Amino acid sequence: MPSLLELTYADPRAADLMGAQQRELRELYRDTDERTEPFDPRVLAGEGCALLGVGEGERLLACGALKRWDADTAEIKRMYVVPGARGQGLIRLRKIVWVSKLFFRAERVEGKTGLGGAEHIRVLSPDVRSKAQSRLSKPILRGLLEWARGFGYRRVVLETGDLQVPAIALYERSGLTRIPNFGYYEAIENSLCYELLL
Repeated sequence: MPSLLELTYADPRAADLMGAQQRELRELYRDTDERTEPFDPRVLAGEGCALLGVGEGERLLACGALKRWDADTAEIKRMYVVPGARGQGLIRLRKIVWVSKLFFRAERVEGKTGLGGAEHIRVLSPDVRSKAQSRLSKPILRGLLEWARGFGYRRVVLETGDLQVPAIALYERSGLTRIPNFGYYEAIENSLCYELLL
């Protein structure tokens, strides 16, 4: 069963995941290295920082970090779930209950009874992807928020991209609200910035 882990920036598994995230984002947005925000994982060793992961056995499936800005604010960084742990790979955690809940949600939307066909699948697909990914990213986000409160921060901020639909859904369901783009992201049109007051 996957479990939440406290990591160090020097953990090679965390470094691999953070590198994989950046490669995936560059491909998704057709970015170059020059446009990707510079990030040194060593900053996560500083005061008021944290790096969490979800692991299963020796394998790290997801990660997320908390980076100190100042005494009041931290930024959530490097939220990532490996592709193989998205979708069907997570349904096994609570397959019967979870799929049943999603099915009945789709059934209400379509106004149908009995087992659904293609129309039900079409309704479920985006929701399945979003909920599946959040099975691992949600506990990381919750853990980072707990660490942020423990450090005494008054708010957290983060940035995501407009093509990262599951991430946007997770953040908005978790109570984060849109704010003007900050810092490195001010001039990047497809960046979306959020904050949560603690």
